[in-house]
Amino acid sequence: MRDRDEPMMNRQKLIDEISEQLAILTHKIKLQNGLNLTDLNIHAENFFRDFLNLLHGFSLCNCNADNQNAATIDLRDDENRIAIQVTSNSQRAEGDTHNTSRRTFKAWLSPNAPPGGDLAVINFGA
Repeated sequence: MRDRDEPMMNRQKLIDEISEQLAILTHKIKLQNGLNLTDLNIHAENFFRDFLNLLHGFSLCNCNADNQNAATIDLRDDENRIAIQVTSNSQRAEGDTHNTSRRTFKAWLSPNAPPGGDLAVINFGA
């Protein structure tokens, strides 16, 4: 019975570790954004690109690599028809989160978006 429980315990340790590291990343981004330092935001885009590619087998690319500050969609995979916005928009500024979401969905509905695909938003500001 013990051998059977070990993978479950290892899985729980990995989930705890990943959750902790994501919480640390979120906290660091919030602190640095408060100082108007946004370099970590760019690294977060690439982190999520690589993480989600590995986790789900996507072929996400960073839209900002070719077009710095691309229109609200940061990561996109045309083959799997998925787009992701990684944002650290804080709800402190009235309406900012709503406006960012509106711009994201508007860009998603544009002719440049992958047809019939899925959209996800990862927000560190919440």
